[in-house]
Amino acid sequence: MLPYVTYISNMLHCDVMTELFKELIKPNSLSGKIYFLLLEKPKRITEISKIIYTDKIQLTPINRILPNLVKEKIVSNCKSDDSDLRNKYYISNMSPIVQFCEEKINDRENNYINKEELDTLNIILSSNWFRSFLNEKNREYLFHKDWGNNTTIPYLPFDNIGSIIEDIGIVSATLSRKIKINKKVNYNDINKLKDYDLFVSQNQNKYTSSDKQKVKAIINNAKLKLGNYKDTNYRLDLIISDPSFILMPPDLAFKLAKVGHIPLTLFNAIR
Repeated sequence: MLPYVTYISNMLHCDVMTELFKELIKPNSLSGKIYFLLLEKPKRITEISKIIYTDKIQLTPINRILPNLVKEKIVSNCKSDDSDLRNKYYISNMSPIVQFCEEKINDRENNYINKEELDTLNIILSSNWFRSFLNEKNREYLFHKDWGNNTTIPYLPFDNIGSIIEDIGIVSATLSRKIKINKKVNYNDINKLKDYDLFVSQNQNKYTSSDKQKVKAIINNAKLKLGNYKDTNYRLDLIISDPSFILMPPDLAFKLAKVGHIPLTLFNAIR
């Protein structure tokens, strides 16, 4: 397997990784903290400061870093009618994570993710549904790290997020085939809307009450097979708590299962 920094360099299609992205993955990096904290939802710089500096407002270092992240197009400045920079909202773009997934999938033998699938993946990962996995409550369970000032960001943060994506992928791919929903969704419908949350709201009736009961029974059985661990159970419940997990194209979902390690334990528990 390639070293992690090589993965990031290839992911960005650069011969030499920029200093900015080296900084992004460095332990206790302010650039990294800003980027990963803005993955959940739009935040003002004062909100970011309070998280990073334990309820203190220290805007100078953030104002020094943020323009570079915006310039590199990995953070977007949300629209605001207020000219005061403190009232503007920012959100991280998913393109670095999408490109990370592309590199990891294509590195597997006999695997390839095409442009249509990548477009769909970007739409799915940019959804409020996926971003909700990265909220404050879930960070404790999913990363076992506090991103505040006194500790580091998660070790290999892209890999940690990749582990969430691969679990969603294997659960979605396996269960969509079990409940015969795999022929009811396609890339074109998602890509045309460019909004996965809207797509799910328009198609959630395809995931019936009977389907939900069957999925719940399979997942409960899987929890026992996996050892009934608190964090594992929490992650599985989180994945199936919203129909979004089951309405992604199954071929794409199966490829997402290869973003990290090959999750044979989870696969065997629910197949």
